[in-house]
Amino acid sequence: MHCSSLCNYFQISYLEKLQANKFQHLALKKVQFTKSLCVQNLCKELHQKIDVVDEERYDIESKVTKNEREVSYISENLFELHGFQVKLNVLKI
Repeated sequence: MHCSSLCNYFQISYLEKLQANKFQHLALKKVQFTKSLCVQNLCKELHQKIDVVDEERYDIESKVTKNEREVSYISENLFELHGFQVKLNVLKI
């Protein structure tokens, strides 16, 4: 009987160790899953921020293009007026 109870003790001890390892394994999987969710959430946040920055960049780029056209137009008009003024001075002499 003593041998039987000793075997039962080892079986119970072995089962407890298996359960502990199983729980550790499950806990590790839970941690890994949680980390992957955190990484996914971080990626989503980064993509949203990238979208916002891209929209701002596009807006700024369109403003710059508009201002470049305006400067070009004003420069052309300035050269035309300057040329017209020089012609007037020449005619007066």
